[in-house]
Amino acid sequence: MDSVFTVLLELFDRLLEFLPTPWRVPVGIFLLTALFLLLLWGLFGWARRQQPKTVQTAKKQGASFDLVRRAVNLGFSLGRFEFLDGSQFQEAIAAAPAARDEITQLLNIDPAIPVSSDKTAKELIASVLVVLSARNAAEHGALLTGICAQRTALVGASKDNSNNEQVRLLAEGTLGDAASTVIPDRRKLFRKLLSTKDRLTVVDVSEIYWNQLPSS
Repeated sequence: MDSVFTVLLELFDRLLEFLPTPWRVPVGIFLLTALFLLLLWGLFGWARRQQPKTVQTAKKQGASFDLVRRAVNLGFSLGRFEFLDGSQFQEAIAAAPAARDEITQLLNIDPAIPVSSDKTAKELIASVLVVLSARNAAEHGALLTGICAQRTALVGASKDNSNNEQVRLLAEGTLGDAASTVIPDRRKLFRKLLSTKDRLTVVDVSEIYWNQLPSS
């Protein structure tokens, strides 16, 4: 900021040299005022960018945004492991242990969810869904939304349109087990996930789910 200010002052001095003497004082005052306002505007913008993003503190359907984000994150991990588990591709076989370890770490945070190192992806998903469905409908819906987002990412990956349609139906069907109280319009939510599937992150999906989640 100091270097910018110094350069502007040098330009200011050089500009005044080309002006007639009677004009130098009023023009100088005008330019200094403009420079001062410009610096204030820059400092204000910089300070605003340093502010943390707004944190959702309210609850919807008995769930906080942080709870929703954690459930979506777990859904992402389970959906990713689902792609890798049992695959015949060497890359997937090599990546599967790390994906399982990631899920184990996430599940260890929640003592209510049983952890098992020998369960398949489908068995893991089923066991987690059973616990969350009994505990909190909004959390359960967030997990399903995370899994759905991962499945949606595969829509269009095949050159065979019939395969793509099967994947699309599987992804959309993921939301079918969610309570209508937490996902009032499953098709609308799925269309939103599908239309932005190439750039979705855990935060993006969490916000999409949270914004459609009824307050009560």
